[in-house]
Amino acid sequence: LRQLAADRGAALRISGATAAALPTIDLFEVSLRGARVLRLEGVLNATTNFLLNAMMARGCTFAEALGEAQRGGFAERDPSRDIEGWDTACKLLILANFGLDAGLELADVAVSGIDAVTPEQVARWQGEGRVPRLVGRLDLTGAKPAASVAVQTYPLDDAFAHIPGKTKALRVETDCMGEILTMGGGPEPMATASAALKDFELILERGL
Repeated sequence: LRQLAADRGAALRISGATAAALPTIDLFEVSLRGARVLRLEGVLNATTNFLLNAMMARGCTFAEALGEAQRGGFAERDPSRDIEGWDTACKLLILANFGLDAGLELADVAVSGIDAVTPEQVARWQGEGRVPRLVGRLDLTGAKPAASVAVQTYPLDDAFAHIPGKTKALRVETDCMGEILTMGGGPEPMATASAALKDFELILERGL
């Protein structure tokens, strides 16, 4: 799609495809222009963040938390793409390729999800004062980009330990602008629709 747009002289904007209204690709294109992105990590899937928060904060089992999310209408009937990490992996690829021109394929991403999280792990994390998140990570400091999706845990003094409910977050480490953290999220489908409208307005403003 990127090549087709370039060949036709057309604009292609997909900022809502990675984390709805949360600034991600726009962050790279505008706010971090002139800086080199070294690493990023993102909580990009609302369903898994809700499930992990419910298990940690309210003592829900995985099945109880999932049932609540499905009744609330924000977890799919078949949630496998979310809980196995593939939704996060696809969004990470969009950030890597569309936002940072990393040239990765899905086979390049090491993917694991939250489906293997046990009550024993939850109890251990609670005792250690650590909070789990399903995180997509990209490291651009080596000879080739390294990408992964897995459960990571964070101490309570880390901002990633305080991502509530269905909120999403992105943390970017750069060479000259330091570390940038963006966090938030609006109700769906309004958030994604708003991102699409923003992209459309930018295309019209630039006359592309």
